[in-house]
Formats: sequence, C-alpha cells, structure tokens
Amino acid sequence: LFPLAIFLILLPLHFFSLYLFPSILFLLSFGRAGERPGNILKNRKLRIACLSLVILLAGIFLYIRENSWFVFRYLVPLFKGGYTGPDYTMFSFAHILDFLNEQLLVSPAGFILFLSFLIHKPEIKVTKDSAFRFLLIVSAAQLFFIFLINPGLGAARDWDLFAGAGLGYTVLALYLFSRAPSNPKLSYLKLNLVLLAFIFTLPWILVNASPDKAVARFRNLLDLDPKKSRNGHFILAGYFDGLGQPEEVDRENRMIKQKFPEVELTNQGFSLMLKGDLEQAYQRFVRSIQISPNFAEAHVGLGRYYFITGQLEKAQKELKISLRLKPNYNLAYAYLGDVFMQKRDFQNAEKFYLRSIRLGNSDPHVFNNLGILYAQSGKLDKASSFYRKAIAQKRDLIESHYGLAFVHYKQGKLEQSLKEIDLLLQIDPDFALGYYQLGLTYEALGRKKQAASAYRKYLSMKPHDPKADYIRQIIDQLESE
Repeated sequence: LFPLAIFLILLPLHFFSLYLFPSILFLLSFGRAGERPGNILKNRKLRIACLSLVILLAGIFLYIRENSWFVFRYLVPLFKGGYTGPDYTMFSFAHILDFLNEQLLVSPAGFILFLSFLIHKPEIKVTKDSAFRFLLIVSAAQLFFIFLINPGLGAARDWDLFAGAGLGYTVLALYLFSRAPSNPKLSYLKLNLVLLAFIFTLPWILVNASPDKAVARFRNLLDLDPKKSRNGHFILAGYFDGLGQPEEVDRENRMIKQKFPEVELTNQGFSLMLKGDLEQAYQRFVRSIQISPNFAEAHVGLGRYYFITGQLEKAQKELKISLRLKPNYNLAYAYLGDVFMQKRDFQNAEKFYLRSIRLGNSDPHVFNNLGILYAQSGKLDKASSFYRKAIAQKRDLIESHYGLAFVHYKQGKLEQSLKEIDLLLQIDPDFALGYYQLGLTYEALGRKKQAASAYRKYLSMKPHDPKADYIRQIIDQLESE
C-alpha cells in the first residue's frame, strides 16, 4: 500500500511518473516471496490495492473516453503527423531517431553496458529473482512510455519529460553485472562503463546546475537549426519574463521577428483586423502562409477573416488546417464554434466551444456564446451558469447581463431578472433590448405602468422594429387597464 500511495502522489506532480505504473504489477504479483499469484486476493491489503488500481484505471478510461481529442495529443501520432511535424509519426525515421538520441543523450553507456552483458552471457539465475523482475518491468515500461509520448508535448523536445530515458535498463545491466560470477575481464569492463556513464552524465549536471550555462547551451542548440528555433525563443522569452528581465525578453522577440517574419506578419494581421482594416489583414495572413505554410496561427487569422466577411466554408477549412498543425490550439476551437454557431449547427458549436474551454480558453465571449446556445435549446440552468462565468471574466459584458436577465425571466425569477437589467442599463443606458426585457419583466410582475413606460422607451430607440405595432397594442392595453 505504501508504494501505491507514493505513486498516486507522484502522478499529479509529473506526467513522467506514469512509467512506474506497470511496476505495481510487480508488487501485486511478486510482492511476497514464495507466494503464488493465485493467493494474492486472499490478502486484505492486496485486495484494497487491487480495488484502488481498478478505480484508477476506470477513471483514466472515462477521462480518455470523454476527452480523447485532448488526451491523445500527448502521444506520437500513429499514422498522421501533428503539430510536432506533418510527417512525424510513430514509426517515422524522425521519431525513431529522436527515440535513440534520447537514450544516448541521457545514458550513453547504457546500451553498451547491456549489450556487453548479453555478449558475455555470464551464468546468472534470474528466474526467481524479484529484483530482476522489478527492474525488467520498469525498464520495459520506461522504453514503451518514451516511445509513445510526443517529445514536443510541453516544448520542443521537453527535457524533464525524458530525463529518465535509459535509466531503467542501465540500472538493470549494472545489477546483472553485480550478480555475475567473479571474472576479472567483466569486472574491468563494468568499472570502465560505469566511469564512462558518470563522465558523460556529470557535464549535464554541472551545466543544468547553473542557469547562465543552461541558457548558453540552450542558445547553442537553437543556433544549430535556426528554422526550427521559434519555440525555443518563445521559451527563453517566457523564462526571462519570469525573471523580470525585459531587455532579454525584447532581445528574444527581436530574434523571432528576424528569423520568423511570418510571426510578425500574423500579429500585424490580427491588429489590423481589430482596427477594421480587413483587406490589409488578409494580405498579412496570406503572406505569412506563403512564407511558412505550416504556421497554424496564420491559418487561424485567415479563418477569422473569412468568418468576419461571411465566407463560412472557407473559414471552417482554414481553422481545421490550423488544428491539424496544432491540435491543442484553443483559439481555433473557439473560432470553429463561432462558425458552427453562425450556421446554426448548435451541436458542433457546443462541442468546439467546450473543447476550447478545456484547453484553457477563458474568453468571456466563448462563455457568453455557450450561454446563448443553451438558452436557445431550453437548457436554462446551463445557460445561466455560462452567462455567470462570462460576467466573472468581464463584469461589463452587457450581452451576458441581458442573457442572464432573459434566463431569469424564463425561470420565473423576476426580481433577479430586474436586478440584471438594472446592472446592464447602468453599464449602457442605450442598450435598447434592455428596455424591452424590462417591459416584459414588469408586465409579468403586474407593474403595468412601469411596463408601458419601458416599452415606450424601447420603441423610441427602435421605432422600426418589425414588432413595433404589436408592442404599441400591448402599451395601449396596459394603459387602459
């Protein structure tokens, strides 16, 4: 139970802890010397451990079932590349090379150590050796984990995720050598390989112990292939920003502009689009894609341009291209939600908005649109929840105050509806629909004069409303009663 508890504590702290998961099989299968696996469930503590394991596995399964679009981005794509590269798949040469490099980088003597043991084949009885079984399970799980997990998960070639690469089989080989019969040749070989591993590992420890040396090494790596260094400069800019060094942040941003003009063009495109200069924004996005066809942000910008100009099919196509290049891009999911909302395909709109939120998007307009979507489909409690979330992010978002007032009105919570209308009219006294909703709410409360006054205010602001004649009839009826 103690190792299981430690594992459950470690797992939320770092994703890499997953490779220890299969070693729990060792605890359950071989934990007691001489005990048969069939007798395991007779032990109360082991039954509790098994039950905990089943619950954990069930939770993981349900999470993947509900969020597979999110979870599977952690894995190297099986047949179709993702944001790491369009041709980067499980069995592609690039991935195999990455996998081997990760082993050699962290444990350069590990392979040699293990192969040397296999070549010499010293007579060791390991069939009933529990330490051997444990190390074998961990080594196999570690290699399997590293082969499956996308090395671009957190950043370009995420270091901490692969810091243990090669550790399992290196320790296993050392253990086997320690069990081998006394042999002068093997002793010297083992000693030399251990020293070699230490000599290779020590520089990494020294470099990473010094922030300045680590940054210098990181810069050298970026200079090896400037075309692939964009994410690295983003990482350095974030690092220096955290240290409060704006000069270094500016330096990294200048490097990005110089090496990657598509980034600056895309930023200019979004800025121009906000200013309403759509034609110039379009030119920037197109030029950015010409320079770098796999730049997901430029495809998102172009998709947004097509959405604003009413070209919904083109918008959908560009946004889906961006998601093929960058599957975890929450802004692309949000914009796709807008496209399907415009098409009145509420099922797909809901799906993409929720994906965007789960990927970390807290844009109040996304929450507001989900509120509208649920209100239109009659799911008033959900609508109320998302309107409140939108208001929590942006207190002066009048659309959400209006939506919440409408939902309260539909739920019969008339006083709460009045409170929201009062808030939105304080924010924007010229919001005409607020007065119409005020009229509806006063009418439902039986406050006829106030309802008629609110309706008149609405008609003074919207005299050409298609329902104007009907509203005038209601006013006449309210005033005559």
